Amino acid sequence: MSDRIDLTDEQQERLRRLIKEKCVEADLASYILLLKNIDNKLNKSWVKKINYVLKALSNIHRLKILLLLFEREMCGCEINILLGLSQPTTSHHLNILEKAGLISSKSSWRWKYYSLSMKGGRFLKLLLDFR
Repeated sequence: MSDRIDLTDEQQERLRRLIKEKCVEADLASYILLLKNIDNKLNKSWVKKINYVLKALSNIHRLKILLLLFEREMCGCEINILLGLSQPTTSHHLNILEKAGLISSKSSWRWKYYSLSMKGGRFLKLLLDFR
């Protein structure tokens, strides 16, 4: 990452205007430093992790899977039947949720069982508060 934020001439002029009109309480150099600090925070890996979790939750089938697992641990084949999805589609959704850290799995002979992870349980409880 560079030590400075590159702004176009137009962006710099807009910032100067905001500073002049007292919308921004800083000089241009201080404000650019503030933007750099914000930019550094936004490029942290945890922002990408949050984005991945939100993408994982953006699908209705994955939300339904979380709600099923909120009730109890389930075999992948149960989830497949309850949602009426094909086995490959169910596996795809389960893999996304597992990579996001919202569910965990364990294998027992031929079967794979899924449950909410601690993070997934806390997050789902938070979402259910919006009902």
